[in-house]
Amino acid sequence: MKTLRETAFVRIVLQIARFAAGSLVAYSSEIGAFALLVKVVFRRETEWVILFSMVAARALSILVQYTINRTLVFHSRIHLGMSFARYLLVNLSLLGCSYALVRLARSVISFDITFIKMAVDLLLFFANFTLNRVYVFVAGAEKREHEHPSPNSKPDSRRQQIISALRRPRIPGSPAARSATKSSDPGQDRNERRSIRRDPP
Repeated sequence: MKTLRETAFVRIVLQIARFAAGSLVAYSSEIGAFALLVKVVFRRETEWVILFSMVAARALSILVQYTINRTLVFHSRIHLGMSFARYLLVNLSLLGCSYALVRLARSVISFDITFIKMAVDLLLFFANFTLNRVYVFVAGAEKREHEHPSPNSKPDSRRQQIISALRRPRIPGSPAARSATKSSDPGQDRNERRSIRRDPP
């Protein structure tokens, strides 16, 4: 019987927890950089300032979170260039969604832009995790399964032996008589077995 830790549900929960911890570290750097650019560097909240600040802050966050996800969360061994290209594609897509949702929320409610962005990115967290797990680092998981197969993935040799035994022709008589009918010529053995079946004693 499998232990609780070995179940797929618990593995996913632990993976989400590691992903959340890594995201928190990366997101702290992103929010800090975003607030620093908007509040200190530019000191205004125009559309272009917000867009530039979001892109610059996300670039820093991408480098931090990619390293954490690759080494600590998914333990991926997929090619660095391939996984990073996929990771960039996912994050650029999420960046577009985040920017659109921030603009929409800002036009509807008058609230601090930093908190609006935090609320929007919280909604995109689970989409980010799913895309990283099934698209960005999926090859690493497949390779680990190949290198460390589970007990259920072993070939069922016992079943194969049973099937082979059922397919093997049965010769009437005692085991000694059956072994005596064997010869080095397979064709002769088959002819003898046919004659035994046609002319039973």
